[in-house]
Amino acid sequence: MFPDQILRIGRSTKGLHLADPLVSLEHAEIEWVTDRYWVVDMGSATGTFIDEVKIGVESKPLLPGSVLRIGESEFLVEVREERSTWAWVVIGVLAVLAVSGIAMLSWSLQTVTYDPLLTWNEPIHLGGGKETRSLRLPVSYLVETGLDHRATAIQRVTDMDADGVDEVWLRHKGGRRVYTFAADGAWRLLGAFPEGCVEREGWIFPDLRCDGAAYHYEAGAYQVSGQEGVVVWTGAGAGAKVARVTSLGGSTLGGFLAERGVLEPIQYLLCEEALPGLPAQVLTASGRMEPLDFGCLQDVQLGGAVAEEFAKERVSAVALTYGGYQALLRDLRAFVAGNSLGVFVGPGRGGVLHAWEASPLRRVGNFRLSFRGPEFYADEVFEGQEDEVVHPWRAGEPGWAAAPPAKVAVLGPGEDTALKGEGCATLRVEAHAPVCTLRRWCFPARTYLQVYEEGCGESRLLGGVPYRGGAFTLRGTHVEVAGWVDNVLSGGRIDVTRTRLAWRLRGASEQSP
Repeated sequence: MFPDQILRIGRSTKGLHLADPLVSLEHAEIEWVTDRYWVVDMGSATGTFIDEVKIGVESKPLLPGSVLRIGESEFLVEVREERSTWAWVVIGVLAVLAVSGIAMLSWSLQTVTYDPLLTWNEPIHLGGGKETRSLRLPVSYLVETGLDHRATAIQRVTDMDADGVDEVWLRHKGGRRVYTFAADGAWRLLGAFPEGCVEREGWIFPDLRCDGAAYHYEAGAYQVSGQEGVVVWTGAGAGAKVARVTSLGGSTLGGFLAERGVLEPIQYLLCEEALPGLPAQVLTASGRMEPLDFGCLQDVQLGGAVAEEFAKERVSAVALTYGGYQALLRDLRAFVAGNSLGVFVGPGRGGVLHAWEASPLRRVGNFRLSFRGPEFYADEVFEGQEDEVVHPWRAGEPGWAAAPPAKVAVLGPGEDTALKGEGCATLRVEAHAPVCTLRRWCFPARTYLQVYEEGCGESRLLGGVPYRGGAFTLRGTHVEVAGWVDNVLSGGRIDVTRTRLAWRLRGASEQSP
């Protein structure tokens, strides 16, 4: 395109072709007049926007720094001095756009956007009185959650609390999330739910019954309100089995606990010999690990005619709430591996994590869980909200000892991060842009992360991690690093969705059974 020509944009084959269902056949035109480019909407169905302001039939100037949006495509206006190469740049970029379907326009039409858009067919009312038909997913949000933006879509938009700010219900591969917006437009999470949830009538927001857990809206967010049955582990160590029990039955849990000196509801119960040498203990409603004066091998029983293969085994642990189930697995990873990601697993411990983390069955026969004890204490099950607190187990002797602790981090998007370790050791992580663009193609073998060891002498490069991701380990003089790079493949390139990292001092003792 030269200054004396008109650039037509639309889904037709004339001019700049955008294969976008939200773009009309003849959507808009760009023309050079006097000293700048001007854009005009050609009566499109979805409109043409400059800096998210819809323009009419009158021409509007494209000023440097402005963002032109047509459908799901965005164009950033930049000033370049080499105008003699304009035609060649346009031809090359148009060829790329025809393949990728993503467009960003500068004077050289190079893409610079990183944030994917979610569109909706009706206006979405945001905080501060803003209104839009599209939402930009921040890269930091994608990296933090690990969601694949290509598999994420707006399911519906509501205003159930009638505050003038909408709630947006997102559907993705792992389930659903619902957000609202602050006055500055910032996203605020109201709830995250797994797949297969059924909505039921609620006071303001609907209650959700999901696989294994129920959610209720209270105090500005969805809280876990219950779980279907309890989760029970039988057997010990790597031979443990896990299932969901449909009935408590038998004597009261309250009496069983009170007889052992525990006078508050619990989230989970860990029997003795769940792992070699571990004493019986419980996680209480207030988040404390309390020992039991005497154990539960003889007084916690699993029965039921259909589940004979489980009933013959001893109960090793019981999670009575959804939060307790999550907390037990998190505490197990911290005890066995020293970190919540389950890396740095010592010899003989990997099978334990695999067995205990197996997904519980929704229903297994007619299980009954009985607690022998006096009936002077009312049954009460604490319905706690899942948190990230690790509750240290009280290890006995001889037997298993807790693994050396490791630190865990979720890396932000494309930023240099310094991770302080114990002693003098420090990690420095350099991350390139996680979302691929036409300006920077993220080929699988290209380096995404570079990890350096610092603080105990000269800076040392431990290694580079490519965009193709997966699990990786790096070893330095003082630290060892393990982590994952989660990503999605698209047209021969890779977008990183999340990076998780764990690290600890080298030479720390690892106990094995």
